[in-house]
Amino acid sequence: MRKCLVLVTCACLLLSVLGVVRCFAVSSESQVNLLQVTTQKCWDSCPTWYKDGKHVLIASDRLGDSAIWKVPIDGGAVIQVTAGAKDIYDLWPDINPKTGAIVFSSNRAGKTSQIFMVIPGKTGLTQITRVPNDATCPRWSPDGKMIAFCCPDKEGTSYIWIVNSDGSTLRQIVEGYQPCWSPDGRRVAFAKQTTIGKVKNWDIYTIGVDGTAMAQVTSDESHEFQPDWSADGMWLAYVSVKEKTISPKSLRDILKEMRSKRNYEIWIKNVGDPSPSSIQITSSTGTDISPRWSPDGKRIIFASDRSGSLDIWCTSGSLPTSAPVK
Repeated sequence: MRKCLVLVTCACLLLSVLGVVRCFAVSSESQVNLLQVTTQKCWDSCPTWYKDGKHVLIASDRLGDSAIWKVPIDGGAVIQVTAGAKDIYDLWPDINPKTGAIVFSSNRAGKTSQIFMVIPGKTGLTQITRVPNDATCPRWSPDGKMIAFCCPDKEGTSYIWIVNSDGSTLRQIVEGYQPCWSPDGRRVAFAKQTTIGKVKNWDIYTIGVDGTAMAQVTSDESHEFQPDWSADGMWLAYVSVKEKTISPKSLRDILKEMRSKRNYEIWIKNVGDPSPSSIQITSSTGTDISPRWSPDGKRIIFASDRSGSLDIWCTSGSLPTSAPVK
């Protein structure tokens, strides 16, 4: 994991660091204003909202090792949720909408990454999965009873799995990557690699939690992945890139891809629109990844290296919902 550019020797001092918020305009193509949420000049990614819409969880190496942090959107004290350690990567946090329990992926149990859970101030770490390969990208179901995640088989093909919050009743749903629940809990959106002729392409699909009724959402020649469903169920935010990407087979592959300098952008698409039309939200020369809708559906938070390091950014003001540019 890349070390912070500015070393901080005392964790206690970091707990009182004030976030700096800046406002930038993206290109006129999307007419979306952005707020820069973190400015630590380190590696901040994988944001997810608290239900109050005022705080987010992120994965950050601001102390040198990847850990989970709670960060206010509009500035204020940041709080370290998990303790980092050498060669330990805590990534992809998600918050239970009912209990506040936090799940995340970590390699702290051994050579492979597993899903862990913690309730800050109440319980210590609980290991949820014990699968043979890397378990990543956990997402809570809307009722807070199940967790969707992805894990590859021994050949490296990634599959979507669902498990109960206590680790019981593990079941495989579909081949795919980066699951996200629909607000009603009936479907899961995910990225899937398809092959047309000799061309391999990543697109966004949805499927019922029982593994039936799979539907394709995007069908562009570019790669689309990292879907996130809006609270009203109408929209999917996702990442799009026209450059060649890798097929992740391990945590190392995933981290390598997340830290690459490809031109990733954030887009949104109306799930009910059968046309290929979608709307571009960000426009930069670098990496915009990990989009997550706010609880009220008015903002999207994401990670971006547009300021020179991978930081957390958030849209400000209304999002475009018409005049598609793609």
